[in-house]
Amino acid sequence: MLRDKRGVTLAGLIVVLIVILAIGFGIYRLLFTTKSLKIKHLEDMYIVTTRSSVERGWAIAADYRGAREKEFVFGQVIDNSTVYTDVGSAESLQRVRIVVNQAPDVAEGEKVNIQAGDRVELTYDGGRKLLVYLPRLTQEDLTLQDWGLYEFELYVAADGSTYYDEKLTQLAQSAP
Repeated sequence: MLRDKRGVTLAGLIVVLIVILAIGFGIYRLLFTTKSLKIKHLEDMYIVTTRSSVERGWAIAADYRGAREKEFVFGQVIDNSTVYTDVGSAESLQRVRIVVNQAPDVAEGEKVNIQAGDRVELTYDGGRKLLVYLPRLTQEDLTLQDWGLYEFELYVAADGSTYYDEKLTQLAQSAP
């Protein structure tokens, strides 16, 4: 083993350096990474600015992925009518996704037209409220799914910002 005059080994210095780097990385992740919004129950969902000209233009749903990537819906609200439908709750805290969806028969006459900065207010877990900020979305952004709906999904951060990816690295719309 290599030792300097004070008896410090090279291996000891390497161990100390690794510990410092690990602590630094943990602090970095704690302070500088975006956190997902996690909830158990969605009590209400309200579209702040409706854009559809027909009663059931498109829906905005809040959902989550459970075991084996199965999707579960907390609830949804219909643009124009702003009627909220409570669907279910989770047993533990779950990361929230926002899914804009539309039936093909409606899509033929009413095109999705969400403007950047449009907001959806979520009320969850005992009355807590959060404004979720949506990016500009048009009909062309939605994809026809196997189950027959056109959809577009976003991931929600704890501050109400939305992201295109589950790891919250590709910002869709920031909260002010």
